[in-house]
Amino acid sequence: MTDFHSVPPCLPEPWALLDPEDRALLVRRLEEFGLAPLKNRRIGAVRVRPLEAYSGWMLVDLAVTEPLVPEVLRPDPDAEVSYGRGGVVSVLYGPGGATVLDGASAVIHEVNRSFGVDLSTDAAALDYLRYFCFFVHGDLGPFALLGSAADCVATKKVKGLKAKVKPPLLVGDPDPETRNRKAAATVLYGQSLFAAEFEIRPDGMIEMLDDTVLAEEVEAKIPLEFDGALRRVRPSSKSSGGAAE
Repeated sequence: MTDFHSVPPCLPEPWALLDPEDRALLVRRLEEFGLAPLKNRRIGAVRVRPLEAYSGWMLVDLAVTEPLVPEVLRPDPDAEVSYGRGGVVSVLYGPGGATVLDGASAVIHEVNRSFGVDLSTDAAALDYLRYFCFFVHGDLGPFALLGSAADCVATKKVKGLKAKVKPPLLVGDPDPETRNRKAAATVLYGQSLFAAEFEIRPDGMIEMLDDTVLAEEVEAKIPLEFDGALRRVRPSSKSSGGAAE
């Protein structure tokens, strides 16, 4: 999908790249909300994706580039602005407005409380689990759920890595009283690979019930770095990677 500064989509398909007219309309609408991460940044390509759990809402990825010199430091505010490194900012957009996804769980829970979340189907529950885990960050970034071993690489030789990575799946039926769901997934957090068990509650709360370390020194196929709501490709290191077996 055109230029998103090599930042891959955070969730599987279906994504759609907006044409110039639709992109301009959506960007103008988002700018009306005064979203801080979009201010003083040039917005390029835009891709969107529906979320099963939020009827009428969509996940929006905006390719942005930052000015080389911050506005407050420019000697001539009318001079042409030069832009440098780029990344992606994600926004949840729908009938209730626009919410920047900045790694804090509070923004997701606020949307759920205010506008509701529907996790009644298997597809919605799994889609929401992927979404929640990517956009809720710990000190080392997101708790990314992997679909296959192709989503990660070992920085040293890790025996049996391909067999360790399993796509997320729901386990059993919903609890007849609480309607809570159980799920299992392979999680990449920092450079640690885990097998994790989750509980998904109807109100959108998610709890990691258990986790087992599968491997260390594993990273995403395209490693990212995070600065609040902005994510971008991490500069490559000089060290050589290992092999997965």
